[in-house]
Amino acid sequence: MAAGAQVVHPNVVRTIGARRVETDAGPARSVLVTELVAGRTLRELLRSLGRVPESLLREIARGMAHGVAAIHAAGIVHRDLKPENVMLTTDARVRVMDLGVARLLDSGDGLTREGDFVGSIEYAAPEQCEGRAAGPAADLYAVGVVIHELAVGANPFARATSLATVAAQLTHIPQPIEASEFLAAVVAKLLAKDPAARFASAASDGDPPGGGSRRRYAASDAANAGDMPADDESHATASLPPSAASSASVMPDGPPVGGIAP
Repeated sequence: MAAGAQVVHPNVVRTIGARRVETDAGPARSVLVTELVAGRTLRELLRSLGRVPESLLREIARGMAHGVAAIHAAGIVHRDLKPENVMLTTDARVRVMDLGVARLLDSGDGLTREGDFVGSIEYAAPEQCEGRAAGPAADLYAVGVVIHELAVGANPFARATSLATVAAQLTHIPQPIEASEFLAAVVAKLLAKDPAARFASAASDGDPPGGGSRRRYAASDAANAGDMPADDESHATASLPPSAASSASVMPDGPPVGGIAP
């Protein structure tokens, strides 16, 4: 849990630390103490909208890419990216959270190495499902699953049983999302079964989807507003239904997310 405390970035909810808390109901529990942030998770956003429109989807992809890039720059793999662990704050900022299972890439505890699975299988890269080492490419795969799910309204790999879900992660190729050719190609590249076929990183060199350009691409480049068509450079909240088109109404009333998380 301590690994996440090293990451300080506008697109990452700050991890303050971890502690043991005594409870009346049973044995002490480990809890993750985080920055207190007002907003709602992408899971809650998806439940509200059903499907996320492309202009907002690109803002989310961009924010996730920058947040994941910061996590990787600190030498850390998140290992559990999913809609529940990404927030859209009341000021319309995308923030990655819950680094409770994150580990340093050079950690000696073996948890990022072969033989151990950590994370959620619906968002786990094929190499994770096979018990192989989970590096930054596994996080990029999870970003692709999240964006695909937001675009179509359902997780492309979720099945009735855990074994069936793992089998889908290993073999199933989802249909391209209904979006611009560029965004569909970006998501398809993130979802490549071979880690080497995904973007090289969230923030540095990598091949552009579809080839053609000599410019080196990263996931954050692919989500950059400068790559959008001119008529698609709207703000994150601009494409929401009129009832949710302000930063105040984008987020439901209720307590902020964060503080102490189990």
